Amino acid sequence: DRPIDDGVIASMIVGAVVDATATGVGQAATSLLKQPDAAPQPQPPNLPPAIPRRAFAQASSTPETHTYKIAEGCEIKADVFQAAPGARKPAVVWIHGGALIMGSRKSPDPRLLAELRKRGFVVVSIDYRLAPETKLPDIIADVQDAWRWVRREGGPRFGIDPDRIATAGGSAGGYLTLMTGFCLDSRP
Repeated sequence: DRPIDDGVIASMIVGAVVDATATGVGQAATSLLKQPDAAPQPQPPNLPPAIPRRAFAQASSTPETHTYKIAEGCEIKADVFQAAPGARKPAVVWIHGGALIMGSRKSPDPRLLAELRKRGFVVVSIDYRLAPETKLPDIIADVQDAWRWVRREGGPRFGIDPDRIATAGGSAGGYLTLMTGFCLDSRP
């Protein structure tokens, strides 16, 4: 594995839809990434070639699972990685891909997750109701509700600084990430 630099992280954060290094969003993501955090983070050991870094990231990434919304009798959940109650850490809300019809909060890219954790971020990976049973306005409402939940509960429960939260996603999650730029109060 080659090291990941800030430009690659910013591109991954914004998602597959936009080349973040050429936009204001990318500059904001890079700026957010460069903000220091007080607590040092564990580094992956120098692993032999037979044990990929991805395995280390997956093995050491045990999230706390929380229900952020109940809709039509369905619990909609979020996985919180690296919660630190009492801290004021930057956070990334990860929105999974899957063409809005499949996917899960359990699928954040392990390299991105490891890099964000190494840099001191709390990562909140969210589920949302899926199409075709759920129409787009309700999917967007789930993302809005997740954002409000992270801003409301993030500080006291997870050590998240509410002024340093970004959204990120891959594929359909990248599309929903772009939607957050105009459909959320207190934009990321």
